Amino acid sequence: MPEHQPATGAQPHSPKRIITLGLLFALAGIVISADLATHTPWLGVDLVPDQAGLRVTGVDRNGPASGRLRPGDILVAIVEQAPDATTRRFKLRAMDVMEDPYDLGRYAEFREFFQRQARIYRQLQPGPVTFVLADGREIRLQAAPRRPLSSLPFLFWFQLGCGFLSLMIGVGVFAFRQEQTATRCFALSAIGLMIIVSAAAMYSTRELAIDGRLFYWLTLANQYGTVLFVGLGTAVLWYSPRRLSPLPMATIMVALYSLFALLHTLQVWDSLNVGIRLPIFLFVALLVVFSILSWRDSRRRPASRAALKWMLYTWFTGILLFLGLRLVPVSLGFESLIPQAAAWLVLVFIYVGVALGITRYRLFNLDRWVLRAWFWIFSGLAVIGLDIGLVSLLDIDTPLATAIALAITGWIYFPVRQALWARLAPGLRRIDFENLFPEILEMTLSPGRDDELFDKWRDMLRRVFKPVELEVCAQQEPDGVQIVRNGIALRVPALPGGAALELSGAEHAGRLFNPNDVRFASAVWGLFNHAVQFRLALERGAHEERQRIARDLHDDVAARLLTLVHRADDAGYEKLARQALAALRDTIYTLGAQEPPPLEDVLADMRHEIQQRLEAVDIRLGWHMDGEPRGVVLNPRQHINLQRIMQELVSNTIHHARATTFDVRVRLGPDNIHIRACDNGIGGDAEQWTPGKGLNNIRNRVVELGGTVDWQTNDTQPSGCCANLSFPLSAR
Repeated sequence: MPEHQPATGAQPHSPKRIITLGLLFALAGIVISADLATHTPWLGVDLVPDQAGLRVTGVDRNGPASGRLRPGDILVAIVEQAPDATTRRFKLRAMDVMEDPYDLGRYAEFREFFQRQARIYRQLQPGPVTFVLADGREIRLQAAPRRPLSSLPFLFWFQLGCGFLSLMIGVGVFAFRQEQTATRCFALSAIGLMIIVSAAAMYSTRELAIDGRLFYWLTLANQYGTVLFVGLGTAVLWYSPRRLSPLPMATIMVALYSLFALLHTLQVWDSLNVGIRLPIFLFVALLVVFSILSWRDSRRRPASRAALKWMLYTWFTGILLFLGLRLVPVSLGFESLIPQAAAWLVLVFIYVGVALGITRYRLFNLDRWVLRAWFWIFSGLAVIGLDIGLVSLLDIDTPLATAIALAITGWIYFPVRQALWARLAPGLRRIDFENLFPEILEMTLSPGRDDELFDKWRDMLRRVFKPVELEVCAQQEPDGVQIVRNGIALRVPALPGGAALELSGAEHAGRLFNPNDVRFASAVWGLFNHAVQFRLALERGAHEERQRIARDLHDDVAARLLTLVHRADDAGYEKLARQALAALRDTIYTLGAQEPPPLEDVLADMRHEIQQRLEAVDIRLGWHMDGEPRGVVLNPRQHINLQRIMQELVSNTIHHARATTFDVRVRLGPDNIHIRACDNGIGGDAEQWTPGKGLNNIRNRVVELGGTVDWQTNDTQPSGCCANLSFPLSAR
């Protein structure tokens, strides 16, 4: 199933055009709201509810009430002029200046509210109006027909600013993701929120009253804007991160909440809890259901899971704040704990978070922030909740309750939270570099080839990050450790002896890679790389030093020995000089001054030398070869060690065995060489031999070759001894 469903039959428009249209719509909403807000009678006073009526908290010095009313005066009634020229007092109540009539409990109160608004509005225009004060005075004022734009309070512009910001976020996301159903729902829900805020900004910041019919139509605009905001906002979780099913959830949600709005318009219920607040609670329940379904659907898809985490965090954080601070208290008959303007700020927070989730912007950062933010919020709520519970249930004074709450939180809550953090968010913890450091040092400093170090490096990455896949990077080699594919994969540069690697699906695809992973991998890669570079520099220096020694030996000592060979008068001295020259050449070769010869040449030279030595003492040589040595090359140390071992075996046969034959069988395997050298001499039990310098040298050289050697009785002759030598061709 695709991640997002494309718009059927829709032609994409330029992002600039869409953003421009969104901007014009938002500006139109602001202009209309400001125009309606200024076309109302104006007294120039700030009023708040009071037990006796409405208390004056401020007087505009340029307003009609300047010099007539002062802060602290309480308006208790308006003197009405009846059509029959009689007068009566219309008592003012706290509900007349309430922010939002949706905070009322019953539809009867809802209807009464608009009737009272219409009645007060008629008294404010045209002509003077008389207010009765709590101290018995009557103040006659002439309301201005229009409210100055400058008198509109900060909260009016603040609410419109919240709506503007939310709308531009929604439209901006849609402009660059037009093919996604989720972004269309998101943009339409932002339009609905702008309609809600534009209407609410006007009536929630009114001075005393606006036209009752206009007020009622503004509340209906608010309600039908809620259809788009709540209905399509809920549907976003159906379509993102991936559509849950082909069911047209956006249409279903709009139809459902349109039905709720119609039932509210017809006022078929008695309680606003049923007509207004129950649909909001249903919206929360649907969000929970869609969240559970999306969570299950995003298993083993860390990018979708990270986007979903962030959207759920912002949705439910905003919802918990909105419900707990505003909707729940009103549903229970209490006053809202926050003004309406603050509620719009909560919704802006939701829009920013959902936009980040839909666009999957830097998911690897969102993934690591989301649980931190959740734990931070609930840590504070835990302390506050315990404090309130102790004060209300146990009748403890506030300072003592706070101290007990902090103690309980520190001793119980935080340890439990830490355990949950360790269990639920293993990928967000810092990697335990301290415990891994000794292992890293051992791996980087231990001797071995570059390819062996690369294998250790790859094994460590596999153990630390537990990726679903770890393979050679097919892309261009990265300059450093990089997060790619929205955090699904991590690329690390090549080490000498290896290749660049790409790890996919951290923690068995349970999470995304994050900057902590980048820092760890970069640090360890640096250690491994420095170890390899140090080893290369050391080997390069040793090689250069060997080359220098070899040159000195060749140019000086070898030249002198060659002079002795040519000037020797005695055959014995000449032979000794030639042997010394040959040994010197072997040493020069061992130092790596020459290219190593093929194995077949080495064995041929070795056979020739052994045959010459044995013929001189009347010992017959038998030489057998199993396997094809073509293409095999010994390194200098293997060459010289093998030559010295064979020379020592021949010397032992000549001087100690009293043999007449010496048989050598060479068998080549795919990655090793085995040599069996047997004589028919006096033999004996090898365990009874007293090891001399020659035997010890053989054993030491075999150890350096990484091989084995043992001596056995020659089972093909009446007497004699066999030496079995084997070592790997790949040893260094």
